[in-house]
Amino acid sequence: QRKVYFLVGEGERSPEQFSETGYSQAKSGLARLNYTVESLSLLISPTVPSDASVLVIAAPSQPLSQPQVDALDAYLKSGGGLLVLADPIATDATRPFVFDPATDPLFTYLGATWGITLQKDLVLDSQFLDNPNWSPSWPVVQPDQQIGNYSGPIADKLVGLATFYPTASSLTTAPAGEVTPERVVETSPAPGVWGETDLAGLGQQGYLPTYDAAADHGGPVALAATAENLTSKGRVFVAGDVDFASNTFLQQYGNSDLFYSAVNWASGQTELLNLPPKSQTT
Repeated sequence: QRKVYFLVGEGERSPEQFSETGYSQAKSGLARLNYTVESLSLLISPTVPSDASVLVIAAPSQPLSQPQVDALDAYLKSGGGLLVLADPIATDATRPFVFDPATDPLFTYLGATWGITLQKDLVLDSQFLDNPNWSPSWPVVQPDQQIGNYSGPIADKLVGLATFYPTASSLTTAPAGEVTPERVVETSPAPGVWGETDLAGLGQQGYLPTYDAAADHGGPVALAATAENLTSKGRVFVAGDVDFASNTFLQQYGNSDLFYSAVNWASGQTELLNLPPKSQTT
């Protein structure tokens, strides 16, 4: 039996939460895919259980400790699968980062060992700057080079589907040892989409952000990436946003397809990518 654990103890989103930001709908969808879903605290248990097919870390509001990261490393070296869904800006796009990804033990580890680095920015989509019905901090991606693109191991499950990412940070990828990560979700190019680094400016009333090529991270920027160690068979999926799979947004557009496909890929169950009906929610 395949089992998905959600990490708890550092303020992460929980599969037991029925609120707008919770992950109870994701739990129901995973159950329809024949996963058992449980919570795990590495503060109580020093290791990831051996029956874990996938471990999900959904936006910790406090940094993980180095011993916890060491436990993740041991789990991945044994062939485990990990999903890390970041939300360093919490629920308010105008707030500064809760913690610095450059010094956080988890994100330092992901960059050094898996080649996936979280940027300290907020991805903005300029086509929505004057749109009263959509926020520019909710970038939209479609499989079109003018709007965005999907690639890598789960791209074929997103053909013809749009996905969007409320208050997301961008990712960079680079080879790390024997691991070569892949950018699986990319935005359209700058100046249409970029990673805004002036987070203080975003908090000022009347501030209109514009792309600064010297300071900002120009698109196409990555919003999600995967990495696999071909020796240990460990797999990692990292997204710069956690809200796309929350109760509010999971069933909209292709967001659920992305989340369930990422779980199936991380678990090594690539032949089981048939997705549950979107209408079956509890």
